[in-house]
Amino acid sequence: MTKVSIASQKGGVGKTTVAINLAYSLARRGWNVLLLDTDPQGAIGLSLVERSFEHRGFFDALCGDALSGLIMHTRVPGLALMPAGNYRRYDQAPVSLDPAARRRRTGAIFAELATVDRDFDVVLIDTAGGTHSVTGDVLWHSDQVLIPELAEPLGLRTLPQILHLMADLQAKQPPTQVLGIVPTMVQGDQPNSASVVRKLREILPAELLFNTVVPRDPVFLRASEHGVPLALLSQHPLPSALIFDQLAAEVEQRLPGLAPAISNRSDGLARLMD
Repeated sequence: MTKVSIASQKGGVGKTTVAINLAYSLARRGWNVLLLDTDPQGAIGLSLVERSFEHRGFFDALCGDALSGLIMHTRVPGLALMPAGNYRRYDQAPVSLDPAARRRRTGAIFAELATVDRDFDVVLIDTAGGTHSVTGDVLWHSDQVLIPELAEPLGLRTLPQILHLMADLQAKQPPTQVLGIVPTMVQGDQPNSASVVRKLREILPAELLFNTVVPRDPVFLRASEHGVPLALLSQHPLPSALIFDQLAAEVEQRLPGLAPAISNRSDGLARLMD
């Protein structure tokens, strides 16, 4: 089981979009994937689950709840979800005031995931913006981190901060490695956006940057409205959905050890769960 966090120094860079659609693409390619939401805003649950605020999840696990009742199975074989759960409950619990206890409990949650009734190949973790508090603990216990990088000048200026953090995480044992950096909200017709992507390719080692770029596309809002990944908006895959298949293929190359059985079955326009 490989734990991959999706993290960034700031919010609004497309972490949740990447998490949902990459998880779906990996599952459709034969991986057993758990999509784990550790963001207090609970964006994954709000995007995919009806009445998501009624479901327990990660923050309930931080309070001591067993994971067996928190993992939700979707209509897509190989894809399960653990929503954020009740952040208010966590915020009022003693563990929220004890950073050492919180970090231990986060590690215990990840260890317990290896013993649940499903053999997950990948736990894909959506995080809150920034690298402190719970997100810092999640990164500490992750095997890899995937970094969405906003294709705007502000995103480029914040990149050194998270790279410095990752250098610290790579020094611990066992280290948290950088799986890769993926440019997001790219606007190819905007000179500033295209310039940021070009600069990223100039300053970063080739092995650190994914070839795939995620565009700024209104179709993402349509998918969220319907409560589905992009690939389920229509019977014929949209171009933006195919981008995440490309990203999934790159992730496979960087996480060897699985020979996925790619399925061409169409799921149609239906929510992943009720």
